[in-house]
Amino acid sequence: MEQYTGPIMVVDSLDGILTDSAKLKAHLVAGKQLRYENHDEEFPAGFKLEFYDDQAKIESIMSGDSAYFEQVVNVWHAYGNVVVENVQQHKVLKTEELHWKPKDELIETDKFVTIRTPDQILSGTGLIAKDDFSEYEIQNITGTFQVE
Repeated sequence: MEQYTGPIMVVDSLDGILTDSAKLKAHLVAGKQLRYENHDEEFPAGFKLEFYDDQAKIESIMSGDSAYFEQVVNVWHAYGNVVVENVQQHKVLKTEELHWKPKDELIETDKFVTIRTPDQILSGTGLIAKDDFSEYEIQNITGTFQVE
């Protein structure tokens, strides 16, 4: 007899919030959530994750076609049309794959990225950034940018 390795829980149309000491920290909306026995979670039908500042204003938004959360290492993997927007600083990152490490407060990818700011469009292959997208480093950079 084969052992079952599929999801132990399936949620359609997820809409959840994360709070800390009664303060809103994040809001997750997903078309579907699959939870596995090892506590990993999969979001195969798209997701949108909003992050809030201390005044409960949206600070940044991450979205994509799908995501996978590895519980043991506390890493989120986002795939397909991944967009990260720092709403307050008007910066937008687009890529096809992104990895978020909440404990380290970092996002990274080795894929092609495009970043739009109010006065620049940058692109390159590979990125390491703070998860609020306030600071970032693009490897193999190309584009039009100002140098002071």
